[in-house]
Amino acid sequence: MAATLNTAHYDINAHLTRLELTLVICEDIKLIIEIPFKTNLIAVNAMLITRRAGIKSRGFGIIALELRLLSGRLRGLMDDVSKIITLMIYDVVILCKTRRMMGYLQRAQTGDHYAILDTAIAHKQSAMDKLDKGVEEDLASLLATLENAYDLCKSSEALSRNAKIEAAYGQELSGELKLVADRIETTMDEITASLQSLIHNIRVST
Repeated sequence: MAATLNTAHYDINAHLTRLELTLVICEDIKLIIEIPFKTNLIAVNAMLITRRAGIKSRGFGIIALELRLLSGRLRGLMDDVSKIITLMIYDVVILCKTRRMMGYLQRAQTGDHYAILDTAIAHKQSAMDKLDKGVEEDLASLLATLENAYDLCKSSEALSRNAKIEAAYGQELSGELKLVADRIETTMDEITASLQSLIHNIRVST
């Protein structure tokens, strides 16, 4: 009986650590969840300026279109991230409820009810292990999705460089195009830095 309770207590501590990690991840996710919207706004702005500049900025228009396509792909990945986080929060909440129940069972270990408590604790422990495995799988899925987003952004780094080159051909609107090109570069740098930091934190914490 004592061994069962000690094992249960150890697992509960592990689940509390998982709860803290999940909350930290959720806070970090807020920093990147709006990335696609920012990227799309920049792309739309670039396309509007390109139309005003005419044929001289055709190359910049292609870059703006590619940026908008990138935004769409990132939006899909961020939607996946949101769904995974929702699942993780649900599982962790259930883990906390199960933890409280385990505490009640531990305090109730008096009288001639050892056999009943052993069964109940074993059942709750099994439920916690199953949920914990689910959270582990969610974390792995989250990490893979964030890595896909990071790889996508890294492969699109040339967009910002090309945007600066094409901005020079915008003649009277070259100044506005350069501002958009700079914004593209800044946004892409922010995206990759945020994703890289989050991926690193998850890897270190798991």
